[in-house]
Amino acid sequence: MQSVHSDPSTPTNFFYTRNTPTMGQDSDTQEADLEKWPSEWHNDVVYLNNAGEAKLSPAVQAAGIAALSRAPWEIDVGSDRQRIRELFATVIGTDAKNVAIVPSTAFAMTMAARNIQRCLTGEVGRILVLDDQMCSAIYPWQEICSASNYDIQLEIVPYPDHGRGWTETVLKRMNDDILVVCLPPLHWSDGALVDLEAIGAACRLHGSIFIVDATQAVGIIPCDVSKYQPALLACSVHKWLRGPPGMSLVYVAPSLHDVWSPLDLHGRSRDFAAGKDWDAWRNDVRILRTVTPTCTIHFGLPVMSPTGYEEKFVADARKFDSGGKANPLLIPMLRASLEEVAQIDTADAQKKLRALIAPLVEWAPKNDYIISPGPHASHMIGIRPTNRTTEEMLEMCNALKRQGIYIAVRCGVFRISPYLTNTDRDIERLIQGLEELRK
Repeated sequence: MQSVHSDPSTPTNFFYTRNTPTMGQDSDTQEADLEKWPSEWHNDVVYLNNAGEAKLSPAVQAAGIAALSRAPWEIDVGSDRQRIRELFATVIGTDAKNVAIVPSTAFAMTMAARNIQRCLTGEVGRILVLDDQMCSAIYPWQEICSASNYDIQLEIVPYPDHGRGWTETVLKRMNDDILVVCLPPLHWSDGALVDLEAIGAACRLHGSIFIVDATQAVGIIPCDVSKYQPALLACSVHKWLRGPPGMSLVYVAPSLHDVWSPLDLHGRSRDFAAGKDWDAWRNDVRILRTVTPTCTIHFGLPVMSPTGYEEKFVADARKFDSGGKANPLLIPMLRASLEEVAQIDTADAQKKLRALIAPLVEWAPKNDYIISPGPHASHMIGIRPTNRTTEEMLEMCNALKRQGIYIAVRCGVFRISPYLTNTDRDIERLIQGLEELRK
């Protein structure tokens, strides 16, 4: 089968190569073909934009291909969803009962903001965020500010100008007027770290509600909600959780399960049958019986009473799951990616990636690039040219792409985000490419 990509500057998609397994192949044959792909793909492309979207591993691709071959009556992703909760809980240091599955981190942030907004009626104060923080973690708070007639305003922490970085800059702005703090573990543009354990302690001291967008951290850097103690932590799955786009996994503090409301209302979050979430495909309740005065179950389906359907939610964070039927393709793929990610020693991963990017970190300041002050993660580094406009940077980025080198431009820096599959040669090729563009 010919590749759909005729342009050699375009990265080959795993699903469209000459080695793509067909539906007629058995699983062993599929795995054998898939195992060839990373090395073949790697020979042509230096992919250093994992902070944008992950390359899918052979196991994740195989899970997707297997899911595509299932007939509707063969689909049941209930066990996959539960396993996803368990694996994510392991990675962030909590219990699976505290994990919800939603379509995006923006969805999770909006849910948090809507619930918090009810608590802030009549309040005057500020919501603390970082300068140039990812917009999906900003828009929900802007809405609160507008609805309050700006009695509540954003407290935008400026970029640090000293070697101690974001953490000290944030802590200096913490006071009793800060109603909400919404932060990432590191800035999405350049990997500059934020000490969420220290900031979480400050939030508890001042009575601030703590929300975390951990999309650029979970799965590749140590993250522990027991240390941060946020009200909510959300993580999109298509970056360092190495899954396909289309979902976000969300920690909701146990104390909020009975207090907060979900963003959308649907039957699968309701306690229809003795604590089970309802799915009509399972047909697992075979008798007609009354569950509560407002709900009767008949052959696995809820029956509407004069007052409507059952209102009681399931007892844990599944209450906050988004509505709609679970995606039978994405869920098995995400489970496969999390099975791999959960095995990673993230502290060791940071050590390996620090060694990998060391030549770039050494080269950049000697060649008219600036690295922001303060501590940085090792899976993402931002280098800012001192003599280039944003338009020129985009042109340089496209020139690198034509050489098969993929990085990103974010907030005025070249963002380089390697993964554990990258090699020393990849960093050498990037430096060579940047050197050529200086001539």
